[in-house]
Amino acid sequence: STQSTWGTGYWLGIATFESAFFFTFYEQILHRCIVHNQCRRDSLPMSSVAFSSMAASTLACVITCPIDMLRTRRMVQGNTALLPRSTLSVPHYFIHVLQREGVSVFFKGAGARVLFAAPNTSLAAFFYEFFTRLLRN
Repeated sequence: STQSTWGTGYWLGIATFESAFFFTFYEQILHRCIVHNQCRRDSLPMSSVAFSSMAASTLACVITCPIDMLRTRRMVQGNTALLPRSTLSVPHYFIHVLQREGVSVFFKGAGARVLFAAPNTSLAAFFYEFFTRLLRN
């Protein structure tokens, strides 16, 4: 049913918006590098591109970590008597976890997420910029 699909944390996987945060941060950091180096985007050193993408990915991972933690827990918790899935909406689940475990639980695993996602995203952005420059010239 629709209720069971939405209740498992499926929509939380969609709602993380990690890529939206990444591209917003990436363009802002890249723009600051361009201003700092006083050059055009095409002549910006590739080290600045790598730095921008790594920093943007790190920020996006940390910001979306609470949503990812809720999604993961919601998907694997099962329907237990202690925490029946059918009775807790996502906001109620958020408050329940916050009251029982505190704020720090939302950032458990943030380091692992950054170590996994930041290099992957950084390489993708780096090669995108590299091949874009190559094809333009």
